[in-house]
Amino acid sequence: MIAKSIEAAVVILFIGVVTSGLYAGVIPEYRSVTAAEVGDRTLATAGHEIERAVPPKQGGTVLEQRTERRVSLPATIRAEPYHIVPDEGASRIELRHPHRSIGGSRALSLPEHVVEIRGELPGGEGWIVVTTAPEGDGVIIILGAEPTEAGE
Repeated sequence: MIAKSIEAAVVILFIGVVTSGLYAGVIPEYRSVTAAEVGDRTLATAGHEIERAVPPKQGGTVLEQRTERRVSLPATIRAEPYHIVPDEGASRIELRHPHRSIGGSRALSLPEHVVEIRGELPGGEGWIVVTTAPEGDGVIIILGAEPTEAGE
């Protein structure tokens, strides 16, 4: 009886140590690495969609009307909300996430007639609105959760 009790205690102790080791080191590290890769892909997708939303300049004139484009991104990364914001004017975008290992920035390849990028693109469904700049010499890209929010 004592031998069986000691045997059961050793098995329970082993399971406890293995479970603690997994949850303390291996699993959180795996979640962070996976989430960082999802963040990188999300940032690349958002950048690609922003670049595709800008119409080309035709005959020296820029867009005279407003265009809207729906963007579908993952709702959360690592079970937490995030957003994509412009960084350094109209040349880069940045992914901002509460977890320190998730984030980054990406350079955009935009035509010269893009004057500015404003707003923020939340995780999930969002909109990219391209409209003529007030001076009429370029376009402004506005990021937002709704097309009306992005256009204001």
